[in-house]
Amino acid sequence: MSSLEKSLDILEFFSHDKKELSFSEIVKKTGFPKSTTHRILNILVSRKYLSFDSNSKRYSIGIRLFELGSLFISSNSNNIISIAIPVIEKLVLETGYTVLLASLLEGSLVYLFSQHGNSPLLVQSYTGQRRKPNYGILGKLLLAYLPEEEVDSILKCYPLEKTADNSITDPLIYKEELKHIRIKGYAYAKDETINGVSGFAAPIYDYKSKVIAGIALLFPTSLVLGNDLDKLKTKLLRAAKSISEALGYYNYSIQVEEDISI
Repeated sequence: MSSLEKSLDILEFFSHDKKELSFSEIVKKTGFPKSTTHRILNILVSRKYLSFDSNSKRYSIGIRLFELGSLFISSNSNNIISIAIPVIEKLVLETGYTVLLASLLEGSLVYLFSQHGNSPLLVQSYTGQRRKPNYGILGKLLLAYLPEEEVDSILKCYPLEKTADNSITDPLIYKEELKHIRIKGYAYAKDETINGVSGFAAPIYDYKSKVIAGIALLFPTSLVLGNDLDKLKTKLLRAAKSISEALGYYNYSIQVEEDISI
């Protein structure tokens, strides 16, 4: 294994759950010799890819990785994130609820950006997190715009699971739901992934009329009823329309007239 691969292995051990690691933890996780680990860590710290706290004796992500992450967000090929952030911030401010932006990347559902509101909603989702491609309302939304054979392959690799009262576990019913999403132009879920959590999700299109991401608004099931559901749906669709238009798509249809059974 090359030194570059070993360096990447070390960097990839850091996560939202493990923001700091000690030398002994890194050695244990990698299985690398102590001398090799020490040499690589010294290089990563000197190049500012990692930071070392001499008091706690622990390593954390360095400023250079933050700079590269910022470059990814601001690059032209990934400008959906920079375009979406102010729209998401406004939506969170208006509703007080959690908003997620996600895309299907390299076989996973990846949260490109997330922001939590001030409502009492416990959703363990964060920017950069990877999920199985059919996870939650955003997975359901994005699968709705994939070819049927690709959907079948995903459902075979990732069987539907019962995680909440209204989870869909029958592939045929799930695929029928995907068909309805394409017709309506948005997804709705009530207690499907987590009990007590409901939400809307809408597709984001680029200038080629291709769905490249999805945006979801999540809220406590018990707090949003009746007409308030339609109001939240409309706000979410307007946000998706705004982002899509900034990406060059101008045929976004907002449906506000349909009642949702609760």
